[in-house]
Amino acid sequence: MDEAYRNYHTHTARCRHAVDADEVYVLTAIACGYDTLGFSDHSPWPYSVSSDCRMSLDELEDYIRSVRGLQSRYRGRIRILTGLECEYYPKYYDWLRSVRDRFRLDYLILGNHYLREDEDNCYFAYARSGDQLKVYADMAVEGMRSGLFAYLAHPDVALASYPQFDGAAEQMSRIICQAAKEMDFPLEYNLQGRLYQDLNRYDGLTYPCGDFWRIAGAFGCKAIVGVDAHAAASLRRTDRIDEGRRILSAYGCRPVDSIRSASEN
Repeated sequence: MDEAYRNYHTHTARCRHAVDADEVYVLTAIACGYDTLGFSDHSPWPYSVSSDCRMSLDELEDYIRSVRGLQSRYRGRIRILTGLECEYYPKYYDWLRSVRDRFRLDYLILGNHYLREDEDNCYFAYARSGDQLKVYADMAVEGMRSGLFAYLAHPDVALASYPQFDGAAEQMSRIICQAAKEMDFPLEYNLQGRLYQDLNRYDGLTYPCGDFWRIAGAFGCKAIVGVDAHAAASLRRTDRIDEGRRILSAYGCRPVDSIRSASEN
């Protein structure tokens, strides 16, 4: 291994669809040669809809306390960062800024999954129409322009169940990639999606989608490999990180392994 590994996309059991104790992620990362591990569990939001995909508001302080405690305990062995993965919910952005500033979060990731805050609405990984792809692209770009986020997680997630790379899929890809290039905003090559490909979870183009990344490369976009770890074992697949870097370079993307801090956004 020529250099240490870094991952900024790590979840915890608080999101209800990940497993393992926080410290297990840290110990696994150390054992596998990471020099940086960023926790970015799904952000809670100040509305009352019950969720099975993110922590509740009353868990937020425990999450931050736990990660900060690990940061202190393992200082000198690994760099640990505290962040959140957040939806495109602009009406809550003032609240999100206050959370970021109050807890001095290191960074926020834009991870757009749902059309609106109620999870009964469209889940973009099951998008089937060109109109849904256009909405996803426009929301992603608006989120990138907000100045809140360090990078865009799984930018091609809306292609997971989409049946073919047609004009609508190409349009979505170009909208996102052109904006990312103009803003020098990193896009994430997502390894959880790579795992879903192995498990045949989606029956469409799936993600990471080669046609999307071909367009990203043509624009010369910055790209970051994200494990999107929902179990500590995912961190062990450093071969997938190496594979992702090779793929991104082959497409002409500019691989990066550092991100802007919240104070720089």
